[in-house]
Amino acid sequence: MTTPRFLRPAATGLLLCTLAATLLTLPGCDAASASGDAIGSAVDAIGAAFRAGKTDRFTNVTVDDSIAATKAVGQELELHFVRVAIHPEQQKIIFRDDRDQEVACTLIRRSGHITEIRVDVGFFGPEGFAKLVLDRILVHLSLSASATHPALSAEI
Repeated sequence: MTTPRFLRPAATGLLLCTLAATLLTLPGCDAASASGDAIGSAVDAIGAAFRAGKTDRFTNVTVDDSIAATKAVGQELELHFVRVAIHPEQQKIIFRDDRDQEVACTLIRRSGHITEIRVDVGFFGPEGFAKLVLDRILVHLSLSASATHPALSAEI
């Protein structure tokens, strides 16, 4: 199950408050010397938490091809279609698996032939699941590219 977006800032705030409280317990110069190491570690932890359950890739395909591949992967993996959210220059396709885990695939048009593909399974979702979905999308894209451009795929 995914973490609601309104709880993510609370988790980050809690981590920073814990760090600040720890630094306040150190006396004098120890606090100053420890703060640099602790802040660096906290920044790394916050960055890792922000990326938890997410993966992305830039591809040299059109956004329409990416949309078709994503829908095909949803059917292949027997994911339940939830909805599509269409925004300017991007489309988000949302699925759920049998355990009610939400999978959000965001396809962002960067140019006519460059698309960014983001797969998000939520803060507590398994990152391996996001990687599996992305890998299958890339396989579908390579299969469609070899079908439409057989000479190009033979060179690769």
